[in-house]
Amino acid sequence: MSFPVLTTLVVAPATGAAAVALLSRRRPEWIKLAAVLASVFTGALSLWVMGSFDTADAGFQFVSKHPWIEPWGISWHLGIDGISLFLVVLTGVLFPIVIVGIDPHHDHKRYFAWLLLLEAGMMGSFLSLDLFVFFVFF
Repeated sequence: MSFPVLTTLVVAPATGAAAVALLSRRRPEWIKLAAVLASVFTGALSLWVMGSFDTADAGFQFVSKHPWIEPWGISWHLGIDGISLFLVVLTGVLFPIVIVGIDPHHDHKRYFAWLLLLEAGMMGSFLSLDLFVFFVFF
């Protein structure tokens, strides 16, 4: 079984958003650290995908397909091609910069959680190959 790298690109920021939502407001530095770690991990993974991308292959790569709602033909189907590759890398690189650049003097717990959820949604919409999954993320 192969490493589900594209699923991790979607799940990592969503998990980071859940972690940020569960952390205490009394320690805002931990909240920002959790958000930065989740976004940096996602960004590093997107750069790894770009480095491992085979430019000679014209089809979708790193494909992950699992049945979800079988009677309707809906499946968790993710893949990346040459067009979505740069959108994924751009998203993965910009989000850590945005999170680091936020003013640290205010409590931004909800802001960080929603920002990480936005990153998960963007990654999912760029990587989805199933129309239903695309609309869920969009």
